[in-house]
Amino acid sequence: MSFPIGRALLSIQQTPVLLQALLRDVDQARASQARDGEGWNVVEVLCHLNDYEQIFSERIQSASGENPPSMAAYNPDEMAVEKRYAEQSLTATLEQLLARRRALIAFLKGLAPEEWEARAGIHPALGRLTITEQVLIIPLHDVNHMEQMIRALGLGEKF
Repeated sequence: MSFPIGRALLSIQQTPVLLQALLRDVDQARASQARDGEGWNVVEVLCHLNDYEQIFSERIQSASGENPPSMAAYNPDEMAVEKRYAEQSLTATLEQLLARRRALIAFLKGLAPEEWEARAGIHPALGRLTITEQVLIIPLHDVNHMEQMIRALGLGEKF
């Protein structure tokens, strides 16, 4: 396995461990009340991560099958309202996110190394993205929102 592929897989395998540790002692009430000052509470942030896990997975699976498919654009704030993020269960959402991440990792492990670079999709803002590039975006997205949850929970200061 090449360095970028191995590193990408390692990076997306770390998020579930970090999320479980971060949310271990957080109940529904606290997660619903804790906001980072920028709008969303912890439950809503987790719902966003869960929805984007599905979006990332669909984009990668599409790119592995057709070359190059166009990726749809999404409005996260509209999704939050449409899917009623604020009313969702912290525990159920985390469980679904972890299941989706396991499925994505299993799918990626089934790809041939050459597919990671040869297959791509067309993102509306970023242009052509190989599967490797798409997978490397995921942990960046994860870290951004985990840091948001840490601030909302009062566990760290903005750097």
